[in-house]
Parts: sequence; structure tokens; C-alpha cells
Amino acid sequence: MLKPILKWFAIGLGVVLALWAAYGVVLYLRVKDLYTISSDSMAPALITGDVIRVDRDAYRTRKPESGEIVVFTLPDSPELARVFRIVGIPGERVVFPKGKLFVNEKPVEARLTEKTPEWEMFEEKLGSRAFLVTYTTGATSFFETAALMGENDYFLAGDNRDNARDSRYLGPVKGERMVGRAVKIVDSKDPKRVGKDL
Repeated sequence: MLKPILKWFAIGLGVVLALWAAYGVVLYLRVKDLYTISSDSMAPALITGDVIRVDRDAYRTRKPESGEIVVFTLPDSPELARVFRIVGIPGERVVFPKGKLFVNEKPVEARLTEKTPEWEMFEEKLGSRAFLVTYTTGATSFFETAALMGENDYFLAGDNRDNARDSRYLGPVKGERMVGRAVKIVDSKDPKRVGKDL
């Protein structure tokens, strides 16, 4: 009688350990897909301290699209993940005259939503996506940027337009440097932001 009990106990223990091992793998993969935002260059969509979930499989079956927020790396610092929004895709010409965004010689649709003495906020639309961007009043960082995207080039910009070292400084980013698409805020110092889709 004792032997069958020990046998089933051993089998049960093995199952429990296997499940814990599997859970550990899932937990590892989940943590691996989480990124903490370390600056306000993507404010107001993302602020310092936000933790975002990134879909690493997003671009395995399709190309990145305008308006999406992506996590990427650069060849000279592959260990450092960065996050910006796609504003130019292959074949498009992106121009930032005095800070305002033009794609293929046309101004991106933008509607003023809020204004203070320090900054202006606009709702911009790229494709089917609408999002908020901010410009600092009287900023001296405006300079004209013009770039034609190659067949695998993407122009990335921070939503906090005058406080982002984006493709205006870094140049276009190659598609293979994309880690994945930011999909959701999973933690934040502002509880109301948690669960927000990106």
C-alpha cells in the first residue's frame, strides 16, 4: 500500500515542479517584454516611471506602421533600448520645418487642444492613429530636418517634440533594429495610467 502512495506522490511532485518550471519560463519571458520609461521624451503618451509591455512578435508578419510606438536599439549601443513613435515609413519624405511635421510635402493633420504660457499641445493624426504631441513655447531647438526614407528606413519622433533626441538627431532607424511595438502601460506612478493601450 505504501509503494503506490509514494509512486503517486512522486508523480504529483514531478508535475508540480514541471508546472513551476514552466511558470518560471513564462514569468521570465513576460519580464523580458517589460520596459521602464526613463525620460519624458514621449510625454504625454509615456512619462518617466511608466512600465510598458512590448509585443516582440508584432513585426514578424507585417511591417511597422505610422503612428505606432516602438522600442528599438541602435548599432552603437545595442544594450540600450529606446522608445519613440514612427512618423515616417519606407518611401516617405519627412520634413520638420521649424518643428512642425510634414510627410510627403503635406503637413500632418494637427489640432490645437491645449495651450499654456510654457507649451502647446496638439492632437496629430497619422493614418488611423491619433495622439497628442507637445511643443515648448519659444523653444530654440527648432531646426529644419528633411529625410527621404529608404526601403527599410523609419523616421522616429518623440511626442515631446522639443525634448527628444529622435531621428532628427539620430537619423532614420532600420527595420531590423525594432525590438517590438509598445502595446500597453502596465505600471505607472499615476494609477490612472495603468492599463492604457498605446
